[in-house]
Amino acid sequence: MARAKSSTSTVAPKLQLSPQGIERGIARLGERISELQAFDVGTLVKGRSAEITALEVAIKNTLTRCFGEGTSAYDLYERAAHLQHYSMVISRGEVVDYATPTRRNIGNAVALLTQAQLALMEDLADLDLEPTPSLPAISAPVPQELSRRVFVVHGHDEGARET
Repeated sequence: MARAKSSTSTVAPKLQLSPQGIERGIARLGERISELQAFDVGTLVKGRSAEITALEVAIKNTLTRCFGEGTSAYDLYERAAHLQHYSMVISRGEVVDYATPTRRNIGNAVALLTQAQLALMEDLADLDLEPTPSLPAISAPVPQELSRRVFVVHGHDEGARET
């Protein structure tokens, strides 16, 4: 029986990437999508291959760099890293089809990573819409220590007296 997630678990805040970091994340996700689309399921031996294991690790690494591990965004797309199919029932003499479910897993991963790319593109667009921070306010000059000296002026010439 599956356990429900604990309500006390904490979700890490989403990574705040710079515009360049977001663009790099979009490119990295595109590379993972291309790698998935180029994968030949005919290379699977009993559902496993070194190449598909490497793809799973690359996808997890990319998601961590883009969203941060343990964040809600990472959790949304983390399923993309589950590519291999493990057969639950194997009977003697029966040939197990690993290609079809793995192909389906790869299709799901491509869809998830494409959605992750779109989310980053939206984040980038949101950054462009945010107002640029205004120049820092000029702070009032620090008052100098007051002197106890007094200069007294008197006379009838108002202009000279005021200066």
